[in-house]
Amino acid sequence: MRTISRYLLSEIASVFAVGMVIITLIFFIQKILVITEWAINRGVGLLDILRLAIYLLPVLLLIIIPIVTLFAVLIAVGRLSSDSEIIVMKASGIGLHQLAVPVFLFASLSFLLTLYTSLFLLPGANRRTRELQYTIVKTLSQSALPTRTFLELLPDQVFYVRDKDPEGLHGVLIFQDFEDDEGLIPVRTGLVVAEDARFQHDPVRLENFLLLKKGLLYLHDLEHERDQVMEFQDCLTRLDLKSKSSEQDIKTEARENDLPGLILRLRRLKHDAKSGLLNELERDKNQDALKTFRLELNERLAFPCACILLALWALPLGLQNPRSGRLRPVILSMFVSLLFYYLMILGKALALKGMIPPSAAFWVPSAFFLFIGIYLFELKRREKAIPVLSLLEEYMFLLQELLRQRRKKGSGGGNEDS
Repeated sequence: MRTISRYLLSEIASVFAVGMVIITLIFFIQKILVITEWAINRGVGLLDILRLAIYLLPVLLLIIIPIVTLFAVLIAVGRLSSDSEIIVMKASGIGLHQLAVPVFLFASLSFLLTLYTSLFLLPGANRRTRELQYTIVKTLSQSALPTRTFLELLPDQVFYVRDKDPEGLHGVLIFQDFEDDEGLIPVRTGLVVAEDARFQHDPVRLENFLLLKKGLLYLHDLEHERDQVMEFQDCLTRLDLKSKSSEQDIKTEARENDLPGLILRLRRLKHDAKSGLLNELERDKNQDALKTFRLELNERLAFPCACILLALWALPLGLQNPRSGRLRPVILSMFVSLLFYYLMILGKALALKGMIPPSAAFWVPSAFFLFIGIYLFELKRREKAIPVLSLLEEYMFLLQELLRQRRKKGSGGGNEDS
């Protein structure tokens, strides 16, 4: 049995390694255009953009490790099944429970890797990403802002500067989208014209600002189709790769806390809520922060469990009919992983609207996958067919046969013509 376990583990590990390498390469290939555009047009160093892409890897790993685990188990078990090796093992007295040992051992290793990524690597990467974004924007604002040229320096912000000198910018025009920090006014597009401006940087909060002096602000209300004009002496606008509000500041804080930080912050918020010293506005903000931190904690703990839950589905689903096609594991892994993450996203959306508690947002879909996975496992242990899957396999087999016959006719017709 040890030999079979090592054999199955090696099969799963090899497919897992290849899948991780391919998806990671695809991720970096997608970033090449962004890296090139920022390096050429905005003067940002290639090293900084590559570091930014690397800091995004923990987010990618949190999503793809469970999916690749599912795919690797499907491929490995499916190959053993299609080669009739599973039949030989059953004839030798090796049941499904014994085959499950190496599968869940590998899934447990994937779970630990994903859990470490979720609780410790991800918060540090989020923090370093924000630090690097602050540095990039600071560099762009100081050196890469040309004069007498329209430039989309940041998302939704187009700049035009007539002149600049060591004292600041002169003749500044900015076109951007505006939104109130508390979300009290609808999104607006606007045009800012200012005589002078200078950059300000806050290294503690990692925020960049542009202080505008003596100008006009033209706002166009997209909801009510009306215009407003406001004159100002001083106006401070935030410069960020992503627009931020007070709610997003709380989300940023939650994303940058590791497990001990999340627990301590939740305790403080609960203590403040029970103290009775908060006014109505502070209580509302406290409740929003509690919901945000609870969602973050449950999400960080629930997503790594997907490795074990998806492996529980993969083992019975991988036991296929020998005539099943090679596309079967790919289609099944796409369908199961999309179903899992759709339920997770749906649960989070319902929790954000206050329709369900934060804990239910992620653990109800996990419980659903656990019970269905146990049901599928028991069906295969009793050597019963999975009804829906059997029907789909029949259609896939008929489709493959039809395509194979058309290929033969096409090749035969080509030979006769020649």
